[in-house]
Amino acid sequence: MSTTERIPPKHPLGRAVAMLALLGMSAMLATTAGRPASAQGDLNALNAGDPGDSTYASPSSPSSAAYPLPPPDLANPANPANPGDGTETQGSYGYFRIIDGSATLVAAGSGERTTPQVNQPVMAGDRIKVADKGRVEIVLADRNLLRLDGGSEVVLAELAGTPDADAPQTRIRLEEGNFQLVVQSDALGDQLPRIDTPNATVYVQYPGTYRVTTDQGDWTSVLVRRGSAEVVTPRGSTRVRADQEAHVEGTADARAEIAQAGAFDAIERWGRDLEAQVADNGYLDESLRYEGSTLSQYGSWIDVDGRRYWRPSVETGWSPFTDGSWTYTPSGLTWVADEPWGWVPYHYGSWDYLDSYGWAWEPGYVYSPAWVYWYWGPSEIGWCPVGYYTGWYGRRFHDPAFRHGVYGWAGGNREFFEHWNFVDHGHFGHRDLDHSVRHGGDIGATCGCARCRGASSPPTPAASPPAAGTTRIRS
Repeated sequence: MSTTERIPPKHPLGRAVAMLALLGMSAMLATTAGRPASAQGDLNALNAGDPGDSTYASPSSPSSAAYPLPPPDLANPANPANPGDGTETQGSYGYFRIIDGSATLVAAGSGERTTPQVNQPVMAGDRIKVADKGRVEIVLADRNLLRLDGGSEVVLAELAGTPDADAPQTRIRLEEGNFQLVVQSDALGDQLPRIDTPNATVYVQYPGTYRVTTDQGDWTSVLVRRGSAEVVTPRGSTRVRADQEAHVEGTADARAEIAQAGAFDAIERWGRDLEAQVADNGYLDESLRYEGSTLSQYGSWIDVDGRRYWRPSVETGWSPFTDGSWTYTPSGLTWVADEPWGWVPYHYGSWDYLDSYGWAWEPGYVYSPAWVYWYWGPSEIGWCPVGYYTGWYGRRFHDPAFRHGVYGWAGGNREFFEHWNFVDHGHFGHRDLDHSVRHGGDIGATCGCARCRGASSPPTPAASPPAAGTTRIRS
């Protein structure tokens, strides 16, 4: 991993944040410390300018906004919609944590059929089909775990806990197959999940572990390992307690028959193995313990100036937000990482570039589609982890001088885009962005402008900086 030191500012106010609008910094500063602050004032956008440039564009706020970017026209994303108000997103999305074998995702609304990938968000209305001998684990937005067996087909009819809906409970429709549902004690929603099958409805009454199986029409099995559930059929409702199993046969005249729970099947044994691998490292919020349990397998924890960071085991020259792709969700542009560990470090906490260590991630608590700042240029789009700036300037952003238009450079010599990622418009919507992404330092080396050729002194600040929320850019 590269360990090039970041060149510090000559004066605390000598080089402020450049080429980005810093909206919602209050929420981000609190996030890097672990949890959101109870009350913080909004920060005005900082201004930045290079008098040698004559092209202007408006960057977005970080995509941690409560109302982030609407979907840009990926064919012409140099014209993004207005940024959001700069507050963190409330709630989160569920996502594919493990895909073992083959699966198909039929997207809600569009009906587009795709092959899902690990770390891809799931939306209400999505239909998921798992091929025979395949297995899929989904972490739901309400914090519950859904494990689908091979040959299963489900519809995520409603999802509690998502940032763009207020569903009172998660409702899953099992059309065929077999799944295990683990309902957590801290599950979100006004009610615990509901499960619909072709001939029965299951209401989960307590946190626990449930297995539901159905064929294509007139048979359903509901097994309770822990907890309690109510199975409703046309003949009435039946309580199913721990270590019991209900069988429902028929349709119009069906009713549930109770028996002793049978042996663990393949999907339950797989789930038991997954849970046995969970190791509590003590650094993550309890709500993220399961999702982040594999971090120690893919990196190491370090202590820097009394703060705990996680460093992934990656090759030299690696940087965050490069191995993956951008997808649109109702909360904004969302990063889908190719790395198997990529859900928690890209949607919670912050990445910073540490002297002698390189890129490292500090745990956080608040969800965002991606904690990044955006650059929208005539020919390229760029992004950089928010923590690269907040990690350096910290709470000095609350200084009045920062609030009222200080402008300049941040975190480097003349290469003030050095740790940004850039891609041309034509590749922005592609899946394998690591083949197309260029780092700002590489672009600067070939740009040809006086700034990037190594001018002997930085450009003189403009006498009248641009209006708040705008940035001067060069394509």
